[in-house]
Amino acid sequence: MKLISNFDYCDKKYNEIINLAFNYSEHFTCCSFKYLHNKDKEQSYLDFYKAVAPFECDKFLFEQPKQYEKSQNFNVYSLNENTKSKILEVGSFRNWWAGYYPEDLAFYHNKKLWFRCITHEELIYIKTTNNKILDELSNIGVSFKNYDLDGRI
Repeated sequence: MKLISNFDYCDKKYNEIINLAFNYSEHFTCCSFKYLHNKDKEQSYLDFYKAVAPFECDKFLFEQPKQYEKSQNFNVYSLNENTKSKILEVGSFRNWWAGYYPEDLAFYHNKKLWFRCITHEELIYIKTTNNKILDELSNIGVSFKNYDLDGRI
């Protein structure tokens, strides 16, 4: 597994990295927190979920992200022109922050997680054996270091 080591740079390259992720993914996930009530959510948060809701999938058919808090709820959605547009509108990895947008954007290939961002920690994990993906990320300027997280991201 790889840990991206230049989060600030990647944040500036958000659209390029996200478009690359789209090319290798069929689904995405993000999380909400049970303790976050609607009154505490920005309109951007509510609008995002409203736009992607029609494309929700059965999350139990997918590898579940590792939780770092019990109140996390991950939902899985199909990637299509509508959902891709909403993801690109977020505009920054840093914007995936509870209250403004859902947290922990992640992407699936064949129902397995291969890309995961944990914004509040400024972490992006890549779990793939596809060297083409790693080469394309390197060409964008992404730096990696090896990281072992018991196999799950």
